[in-house]
Amino acid sequence: MIAFLSGILDEKFLDRVFIDVQGVGYLVYIPATVYNRLPEKGAEIKIYTYFHVREDAHVLYGFLANEEVEFFKLLLKASGIGPKSALKILSSVSVYECQKAILQNDVQSLTNISGIGKKTAEKLIIELKDKIKNISFPEQGKEIFSEDTAVNEAILALQALGYKLNQAKQAVLKARSLVTGKHKAEDLIKTAFNYI
Repeated sequence: MIAFLSGILDEKFLDRVFIDVQGVGYLVYIPATVYNRLPEKGAEIKIYTYFHVREDAHVLYGFLANEEVEFFKLLLKASGIGPKSALKILSSVSVYECQKAILQNDVQSLTNISGIGKKTAEKLIIELKDKIKNISFPEQGKEIFSEDTAVNEAILALQALGYKLNQAKQAVLKARSLVTGKHKAEDLIKTAFNYI
């Protein structure tokens, strides 16, 4: 079991990173909420990992806090949730927000996550509520963009178009302050173009 990796951030992409640990490169898959908090390439990094073994592959999933790994493992205990689904959930919401939705029986918030339907959301609540009610996960990513799915998606879309992370963040957060009511990523992207 690989609990964590300490090394140099060699490459970073929206869904994965390469960590150089004394000359050995590790491929680690990450959620978008982790990508937003990564240091620059070439910086030292410690990434906590979950090592998933399948017949055809050995895969590392990485997070910046051990609490995130523990929550990822809890998600895997829910029926119908595999590592890819769990990663998708934590790409859309922070650990704190997901825990809050489960504890408050908030099916609507969970179904807002891409790929999570009403039945899966209800299963998550039924199967995990008792397991997480006595666990305290710190509120992470207090910045709006890491807890707001539309903002997060808009930032990632702008980065995919070639804009730098800070540039995309500032433009999208400015757009969010101007877009009233419930906002969609598409609306934010259109407005953000005025501030890049």
